[in-house]
Amino acid sequence: MSESRKKILLIEDEPDATEIITGLLKSDEDQFIVECSDRLRTGLERLAMDDIDLVLLDLALPDSSSLDTLQSVQELAPDCPIVVLTGTNDESMALQAVKIGAQDYVLKSDLTRQHLMRSIRYALERHHSESILKDNEKRFRALFENSWDGVVLKSADGLIRFASPAITRILGYAIDQFVGTNSFEYLHPDDRPVVERVMSRLFDQPGSNVTTQFRFAHKDGSWRWVECTTTNLLHDPSVGSFVCNIRDITENKLAEQTLRKREEFFRALIENSWEGVLLLSNTGEIKYSSPSTERILGRPGDEMVRANAFNYMHTDDLERVQHKFQMLMASPDQTLTEEFRYRHLDGSWRWIESYGTNLLDTPSVQAIVVNYRDITERKTNEVALRNARDTLEQRVEERTTELVTLNASLTEQIVERTRAEKELQERNQRLASLYEEVSEQRKQLQSLSHRLVEVQEQERRDIARELHDEVGQVLTGLKMNLELIRRASSESSEAHRTSFDQAMTQLNDLVSNVRNLSLNLRPAMLDDLGLLPALLWQFDRFSAQTEIRVNFKHSGIDRRFEPRIETAIYRIVQEALTNVARHTTVKETSVLLWATNEKIHVQIEDNGSGFNPESVLGDWKSSGLTGMRERAALLGGRLIIESWPETGTTITAELPVEIRLSQK
Repeated sequence: MSESRKKILLIEDEPDATEIITGLLKSDEDQFIVECSDRLRTGLERLAMDDIDLVLLDLALPDSSSLDTLQSVQELAPDCPIVVLTGTNDESMALQAVKIGAQDYVLKSDLTRQHLMRSIRYALERHHSESILKDNEKRFRALFENSWDGVVLKSADGLIRFASPAITRILGYAIDQFVGTNSFEYLHPDDRPVVERVMSRLFDQPGSNVTTQFRFAHKDGSWRWVECTTTNLLHDPSVGSFVCNIRDITENKLAEQTLRKREEFFRALIENSWEGVLLLSNTGEIKYSSPSTERILGRPGDEMVRANAFNYMHTDDLERVQHKFQMLMASPDQTLTEEFRYRHLDGSWRWIESYGTNLLDTPSVQAIVVNYRDITERKTNEVALRNARDTLEQRVEERTTELVTLNASLTEQIVERTRAEKELQERNQRLASLYEEVSEQRKQLQSLSHRLVEVQEQERRDIARELHDEVGQVLTGLKMNLELIRRASSESSEAHRTSFDQAMTQLNDLVSNVRNLSLNLRPAMLDDLGLLPALLWQFDRFSAQTEIRVNFKHSGIDRRFEPRIETAIYRIVQEALTNVARHTTVKETSVLLWATNEKIHVQIEDNGSGFNPESVLGDWKSSGLTGMRERAALLGGRLIIESWPETGTTITAELPVEIRLSQK
């Protein structure tokens, strides 16, 4: 209780009781200041000043009675301690008053200074304790409700009895939805067996606690990593639960996973690097050696740990490298490079190129980091290169002397060569002029070939027309005259009739031959009807004359083409069929003819005896095949002959649908 004087408000309507009580307290004026009021109304007015430390309250007042009096005081000053004054017959009511908030009660019939002082001190001390308890409760409740960590109380079988507000922030569930469910329902399937074992072990150890990490289902469907410290307070009657303090460590776990992956990544880089890595203390003691050490130096990395790096160094290099090491020690975060010889496990010396960085002040490293690699081969090559360079320089000097000697001769050769180059240039100019002349003549020859083909076709056309129109008519007239003469001389001798019949037969053969010659030279339907009808007529006529069937297939040629294209295709097919009839004994040949927007193709194929195209084309007598090829070439096309003895022959021609200006 405070050492300062306490203000006591006595609310009592009986003057005798007021006098007795103030008299009992008067001897303690250094402790108490007593103010009196005989009505509840005036007492409440005084109490409203908020400086009263304790109220001595009679429940039976003129303006209030029973427990209503107590409740009125409590409503106005809920934090002020109250001691109820009551008569002997009202002790039961006094007990009820204590139950609803009064600190104590005093019987007026047994009012002594000792009893009164004890009740006052008890009430003040109890009020002080309750105030501390309330403050602590408020403090702990504030901590509890505003804690970043969540608190869950659950039964032995996992039923959630209570959850702090932080659970909503951590797991997303409203508290009223979360309480009453079973905590095991939210556990990740992989973590549940572990948590069940921990809870089972904790159940047998009252008062103990265990910290575990596991995944808990968030309301949004994701899994959150939590760290849970569970304390077994099942034996504590005021708790009777497992107390779980839960903290969201998802970000930490993700950071750990990222860090672990990065660590695994860099470890894989180091362990699989072609270069070696050493971590050295400030004295040169090896704290770590990467697996590449065994490949470079023949020594397992673990074997070199705790050894001094300078122990394996060549004595001629030791002082220089130690000096560089001291420079590195004085320069944090600086990188220095050095080359030296290091002893291999097999006793040989290996040249090493190293890059040292001072990271002693870096908390995560605290070492000199040395990256090194074997440069023995490079050093050997450098020595060989120096030797070769020395040899080369010596040879250069020797050659220089020789060059000085040969310089005069070379000068003469240069003069001679200049003269020869001039002559060669003049000769090249003459050759260029000749090339232009040849090119021009070639163009003229090509033009002449075109003209020759045109003249040849025109001549054939004219001859065919003359044979058909004039000679054919004359022969037909002669035949008719002979027939009239034969009829007129029916009475002639048998010898005359026989001679006459022979003449008629010869005349008929002559007419037929003239007709065939005319058609062979140039069928009129090629000019009048086009390529397809002319070919169909040609195939029928060819089959009738040779008994060789023509298997003809075509596509896209139901139209007219440029006359020279139609003539060339017709002549190539005609010549090819002539060769089939002349050189094979086949019963069938096939002709394929198709046209696209740009090309017209024809293919004649037989399965006859075949021949060697190169040898046949080289023979000047084989003008037919050569003529076919030249016809195609003159129109910007090409002709391919595929044949071999006993394998048949395939002739393929490809011509443009439209003749370019250069062919025209």
